[in-house]
Amino acid sequence: MALALPGLRALLLDGDWRSCVRWAGLAGLLFRSELGLLFGPPAVYLLATGRLRPTDAVRTAAPVAVGCAALTVAVDSVFWGRLVWPELSVLLFNTWQNKSSLWGTQPFLWYFYSALPRCLLFSAPLALAGAKLAPRARPLLASAVVFVLAYSCLPHKELRFVLYSVPLFNASAACACDAIFSNRRDSPRERSPPEKSVDKAGGESIVTSTESRRRITGNRASAESSPDCPDRESPKARGESWESPLLMTVGRVFCLGHLLGNAGAAGLLALVAAWNYPGGEAVSLLHTYLHSSASVHVHLCNLAAQTGASRFLQLHDAWIYNKTEGLNLLTDYRPFSHVIAEPEFADAVGLTRTCRTIGAVSAFDGFNGFKDLLAEGFSGLCWHRLLRLRTALLMLEKPHV
Repeated sequence: MALALPGLRALLLDGDWRSCVRWAGLAGLLFRSELGLLFGPPAVYLLATGRLRPTDAVRTAAPVAVGCAALTVAVDSVFWGRLVWPELSVLLFNTWQNKSSLWGTQPFLWYFYSALPRCLLFSAPLALAGAKLAPRARPLLASAVVFVLAYSCLPHKELRFVLYSVPLFNASAACACDAIFSNRRDSPRERSPPEKSVDKAGGESIVTSTESRRRITGNRASAESSPDCPDRESPKARGESWESPLLMTVGRVFCLGHLLGNAGAAGLLALVAAWNYPGGEAVSLLHTYLHSSASVHVHLCNLAAQTGASRFLQLHDAWIYNKTEGLNLLTDYRPFSHVIAEPEFADAVGLTRTCRTIGAVSAFDGFNGFKDLLAEGFSGLCWHRLLRLRTALLMLEKPHV
């Protein structure tokens, strides 16, 4: 994200495509190959409209591509012990081989009806309104939509894959808020395409719509300030203001309300996220229950490994942390002194009959309905009462330990 934003700003806001190419090459070839989908559509648009000449693009992109590719292959091959280009390997794994689908698939439009609405929250309608109220937001919105559509072709979907588009959607929402609070829309006179100027190196650079707007606004203001100006028009006559004061008021109230709503929703979702890592909590509790020098051979189930039981929590050198998968029989667990497993699986295998339960960890399972809150009473109502929790993991210990 930190490497993608400077490139997007350079291209979409400043019109500096050379800086955009450098940032895109650095971010895409070294770190995240999917950023080519994010920078590709704006580049194609500039080439198609003639604002960027193919020869200039090649002269700038070729050295960046060769340099970044050589750097990543040289450095990563040393660490991996074989000749490798990591981002190319990841790209082929996810697209050509389509092996990422082994981790689950989602419908084509899942990003649009599930992932992005949950991420944008109340800013989603304002992001769409930005295309109507502020034409300068249309390149931002178009780049984000094309990027998400392209990524939707991959069957395996995760929100983190399209997080680069979130700042673009939020920027479009910010443009809509600016148009609403300034009680104006971008005038047709100000919607001129970016101009071209010759830089010191002799090449063409793009003058941004912001600079063009400043020139037009300045010229218009100086002309209208003259007493001899024949056509001094009011904002309403130019068609730049809102048609209805009521609509303007509703828009401003929604803009302010959506900020408060986003803040409240973000706080609630942060609380939910704190209950989404039972694996990490179970390993941390096991560290507090047992001494670091004890002979411990603990098996971590798949759910624990996916919810926080990472190698960063393997603190004790004397302990053995085992994540072997496919252990479905009770005899498979004989080597272990401790087991962290899901309750249903532990009951089915028989671990709960042969082991002692020394702890349990809960996880988020949804929100309590209004009827549930009424049944419990509103005395001492707090954020935690809104959450419905379930026992996600059991901490089991062999009797002889």
